[in-house]
Amino acid sequence: MATYLMTDQESDCTGGADFDSSILTTPPGTGSFSVTTAGETASEISFVQTSGGVPNNDDWQTGSIVVWVNVIVNNMASFLKMTARRMTSCGVVAESTATTGSQNLATAGSFEFITESKNWAAGACDDRLRVDYDFENTAHNELTIWLEFGTNDTEHRTSITEDTVSCGGDDQVVREFFQGDGTSWYIATELT
Repeated sequence: MATYLMTDQESDCTGGADFDSSILTTPPGTGSFSVTTAGETASEISFVQTSGGVPNNDDWQTGSIVVWVNVIVNNMASFLKMTARRMTSCGVVAESTATTGSQNLATAGSFEFITESKNWAAGACDDRLRVDYDFENTAHNELTIWLEFGTNDTEHRTSITEDTVSCGGDDQVVREFFQGDGTSWYIATELT
């Protein structure tokens, strides 16, 4: 199952309000960045996404997307909710999960968002995963919060298998079995 971490690298698909970041299995570094939301804004959407062709799976497995957000600098008037989307390689929404409940980012620390389980329709090998970060500001004035990137506190955990055989990949589980005499043998099983 694929797990991606937030980065500060700009995605090749843009359009988010404050950030259009890539999510990668191995980020190039860690740090933080700011998100500024205008006063009395009900919805300001930024997003993170994989590159086109990642997860390289044309039939995503049913399940939830779990996202961790680590807030470095908080604000009592800031709220956040998430929506996961299956996008075509060129950035067109193919389908989406239901939006998570909104959480108040009133304290610094880690917040967990879990989408409802989704039975994704079959798509294309070059589809990508996008997660919308939908910010709300209930204050009259502009506010800024800071989010961390590149650490385990910024995971986007999925039930989706990467590099499936149908997309030219090698989605096998290799298990090593040890015998009592110190030798071992392996079994490779194709994931379905």
